[in-house]
Amino acid sequence: MRISEAKNFLVQQIAQQAQLEGAPFSDLERRMMYFTETDECPKDSIALNDEFEAKNDSVDYEANISRLLHHAYLRLRKQNDSARRSWDLAIKCLRRGDTI
Repeated sequence: MRISEAKNFLVQQIAQQAQLEGAPFSDLERRMMYFTETDECPKDSIALNDEFEAKNDSVDYEANISRLLHHAYLRLRKQNDSARRSWDLAIKCLRRGDTI
């Protein structure tokens, strides 16, 4: 699994979990999930970060994402072993090369 695939998988799972819980997860928050300080950063990353910081509290955002990640993992673990393995592979990939 490549870093971009790992990020896509986890962002998709967070978005699905937010929808299941009726929790807010805006397009801006979704785009921030791809933010990184490496060469694989989205285009206009400085503008993206500035926009995000103007509209969001980073501490609240990180707590919300952490909660959604935890709940999504629990959901996948209950659904099937294949989904859980995909999750574990995505996390392993990101730990090797980047963080989400």
